Amino acid sequence: MPASSRRIFATSYGAFALVGWSMLLVPSLIRDIRADFAQTDAGFGVLYLGASLLFGTGAFLSGALAGRLGRRAILPTAAVALAIGLATQGLAPAWPVLLVGAALAGGGAGALDAGVNGVIMDLSVSGRGDALSRLHLFYSLGALTAPLALGLLVAAGVDWRVPMVASAVAGLALAAPLRLVGTVPPRA
Repeated sequence: MPASSRRIFATSYGAFALVGWSMLLVPSLIRDIRADFAQTDAGFGVLYLGASLLFGTGAFLSGALAGRLGRRAILPTAAVALAIGLATQGLAPAWPVLLVGAALAGGGAGALDAGVNGVIMDLSVSGRGDALSRLHLFYSLGALTAPLALGLLVAAGVDWRVPMVASAVAGLALAAPLRLVGTVPPRA
């Protein structure tokens, strides 16, 4: 496998680990977020609904726009949207701002999910699905480590906002490498 393909796969795996991680940030930090914003279960229901709707919208639009703008533009933009959403949540002074951040993060995560899935399918010559299975393993690893790591951090006295903003930095760090991932041409 050429070095560029290895970098594409490694970046794709990192993006999926971050998407899996980001999907469990709020649920893992719910007690502290609830205390800071005095929110009810209904408030969190609105947050999850908005993030989910934007996740689906991001996934749909990334496919629709990739044909026009190219993956090289869509994938880094998705990473930046995820990062801005996570940073907005971590720095939110009020509940409505946190809701906007959750929606932005959801849209970015959905666009990354769909866009990276497409790239891996186009790179997979076997067509057996093993490449997608490996990709989704990294989503699962991100989702698995989030509650464990965040629980330990919060138990150690780290404010919930710190891992949220640190996750945003990780999203920004992926933006440039995702340009290379975006150079993979769609397979006919």
